[in-house]
Amino acid sequence: MIELNMPPATITMLMNRDEKPFHAFGNGRCRANNRIIIVSTILLTMTGRIRGEAPDIPGRVPEDIFRHYRQLNDSDERLVYYKDSDPVLKAKLIQLCYINETRARFGAQPLKLDILASRLANRMSREAAAGKYVGHWNLDGEKPWHRYASAGGTDHVSENVAAISTTAGLDTSPEGAAVMMREMYDKFMAEKPPYDGHKSNCIDKHHNYIGIGYCTIKMEFRYYEEYIDRYIEFFGAGGGISPGEECRVSFRPLSREYHVYAVMAYHDPFPEPLTADRINRMGSYDDFTPDISLSIWPWEIGGYLNGDRYEIPMTFNDEGLYYIHIYLDDREFSGNSASTEGKLQASGVVIRVAKRHGGT
Repeated sequence: MIELNMPPATITMLMNRDEKPFHAFGNGRCRANNRIIIVSTILLTMTGRIRGEAPDIPGRVPEDIFRHYRQLNDSDERLVYYKDSDPVLKAKLIQLCYINETRARFGAQPLKLDILASRLANRMSREAAAGKYVGHWNLDGEKPWHRYASAGGTDHVSENVAAISTTAGLDTSPEGAAVMMREMYDKFMAEKPPYDGHKSNCIDKHHNYIGIGYCTIKMEFRYYEEYIDRYIEFFGAGGGISPGEECRVSFRPLSREYHVYAVMAYHDPFPEPLTADRINRMGSYDDFTPDISLSIWPWEIGGYLNGDRYEIPMTFNDEGLYYIHIYLDDREFSGNSASTEGKLQASGVVIRVAKRHGGT
């Protein structure tokens, strides 16, 4: 049993309930109802010791599993500054096993560790711990889906965040981090409806990958979970274009079990820098915007099928970021009305539209 001796501490968790948009279309009329987001910040004051099972770093992770992820970690050249050391990677794999044990009890599929999402979570954790803030935005004003797409991610991402701030130092070792990560996850799973946004994210049946990141700096610990929905193979997506220029999003579902249901494009202004104090006062983030720039419904989507993939031309006239949602369903569409409620949103593609220097 590892006992992490701590002075009185404050644990902060940002709780989100229902961050997904809901659109419906039927009988020639469109109904778009963005669900209400209930935002709550939980402050738990803890005195004494945080206890957790002793994470036997070398022994708890099967060697073949560790070798597999070490090879992935060593071969990925993206965001190498935030690459995990072997001991940290093992601590995260222990946490992954713990998360998957919990998911199994709720009938959810096991997750795999995503290297890119983990490095993004490391970067976010480091910035938040150094800046003494906790939130879903970084100092550049970027939301989770901004950050993941800008690093090359194309999957849908959902984020959980937790933090510990204390008046004395914390254990900066991987063993100490393993205890704190488990404690944060247990707090997520202890949530009760209707304030159970973290827990719902932890056990969402559609998630199949996760990025895990943490950082401990003196009196600050930050923990970020990036849940990934990877169900689409993209052949051309994202990047930057000029206003009025056409781009094409080319993709297909990874499994024949899923059918493309609908496509939406949401316009978002370019992010603007934020202060740490401002981020600390912000709560949940929306996984959509009020500005829908493109919508393709089930009875229209077949017109974009080219062989075994979909080819969707897109043109946007206003500068900004365009967040592309691609909804999947496990049943083929039939009927004369449609709704994205309950469908799998599996895209994290973002298209940047900006005037080029010296021209339009």
